[in-house]
Amino acid sequence: MTRKKITMYGTEEQKEQIEIQASKHGQTVSKYCLEAVEQRIAREVRDERADEVSIEDRIETLVSDVQKNIDSVIDPAPEQELLYEIALWQLLSSEYSAEQRQDALESGAEKFEKELENLATKRGED
Repeated sequence: MTRKKITMYGTEEQKEQIEIQASKHGQTVSKYCLEAVEQRIAREVRDERADEVSIEDRIETLVSDVQKNIDSVIDPAPEQELLYEIALWQLLSSEYSAEQRQDALESGAEKFEKELENLATKRGED
C-alpha cells in the first residue's frame, strides 16, 4: 500500500505535546498521530453502529406500540366496549326523543334475541 503525506496544523504547544507523547510510546510523530486518528475512526464507527442498533430498537418499539393500539381498536376490551356503548347512546340520545329511546330499550332485547336465534339456526344449517 502506497503511503501518502498528510499535513496537520496546530499550535506550538500542541506540537510539543504530540512529540512528547509519541516519544513516551517509542513512536514517530507520524505513527503516533496515525494511530490516534485510527482509534478515533474506530470509536466513531462503533458509535454509529450503536446508534443504528438503537434506532432499530426504537423502530421495533414503535411498531409494537402501533400494533397494540390497532389490536385494541379492532378487539376492544370489555370495559372499552362499554365505554363505546355509552358514548354511542349519548350520541343517539341527542337525536331521538325520550319515548323513542325508551322504545328502543324495550324492543332492543327482543330484537337482539331474535338475531341470536337466526344466527344459531344458520349455523345449524351449515
